[in-house]
Amino acid sequence: MIADLRHAEDVRLAWTLLAASLATVLFSAPMLRAHFAETIAKARPPVRVPPVPVMFAAEAVKTALVSGFASWAGLYAATRAGLDAPIFRALLRHESATAAAALARALSVGAPLGVAAFAVATGLHRRFDGPPPDRATLPLRVQLTGVFYTAVFLEHWVDWGVLSLAICALSAAGLPRLAAIAVAALVVAVAFGAFASISIRRKHPGEPHALRQGILCYGLPGLLCIVALFAAGLESAMFAHASWVALRILITPRAVSS
Repeated sequence: MIADLRHAEDVRLAWTLLAASLATVLFSAPMLRAHFAETIAKARPPVRVPPVPVMFAAEAVKTALVSGFASWAGLYAATRAGLDAPIFRALLRHESATAAAALARALSVGAPLGVAAFAVATGLHRRFDGPPPDRATLPLRVQLTGVFYTAVFLEHWVDWGVLSLAICALSAAGLPRLAAIAVAALVVAVAFGAFASISIRRKHPGEPHALRQGILCYGLPGLLCIVALFAAGLESAMFAHASWVALRILITPRAVSS
C-alpha cells in the first residue's frame, strides 16, 4: 500500500517536472527568440532557415521530448538512485512548511556551490590556452531570462534523467553505491563537457583544444551541481546551476576584459 502511494506520488512528480521544464521555454522566450534571430542574421554565407517562430516551436518540441525522457527515467530510477526533489514533493503533498524548509536548505546549499562552480570555471578559463567564455551580444535582461532554461531544463534531463539511470545501471552491474555514484557523476560530467565542446567548436572554428576546454571548464564545475543534487535535492542543483550561469552573464565580460 505504501509502495503504491509512493509510486502514485512519483508519477505526479514526473508530470510536474515535465511541466516545469516546458515552462522554462516560455520564461526564456526572449533569450531563445533573440538567439535564433541573431544566429540567422550572422550566418555566413546566408542560409535559408525557418522563421523564428517556427524555430521557437521546434525548441519547445525538443524540450518536451527530452524532458519527457527525463521524467520517465526519473520515475524509474531517481528514487532507486537516492535522488529526490523535496520542494516539488512537499508542494504536491500541500505541506507548505516542509516546502519552505526544503527551499531554505536548497538555496543555502545550491547558491554557494553555484558561486564555487563559477569560480572554478572562471579560473580554468583564465589558465586555459583557448578562447575565453563567450561574450554574448544580446541585451543583459534578455540573457538573464535564459537562466531559467539552463538551470531547470538541463538539471532535469542530465541529472534527474541520465545520472539516475547511470547510477542504477552501475549498481545493477555490481558496483557499491558510492562507487556507482562517483563513476556515474564523472561520466555525466565528461559527457556534459563534450557536449559543451560542440558549441565551442561552432563559435570558435579551428580551436584545437575545444574538447579539453569543454570538459575542464564546463564538465568539471558541473560536478558541484551534482554535489548539490545529493546534498539537498534536485532544486538545489537547479539553484547551483542558475547561480553559476547568472554570475557568468553578469561578471564574465568584465572579468575577461580586465
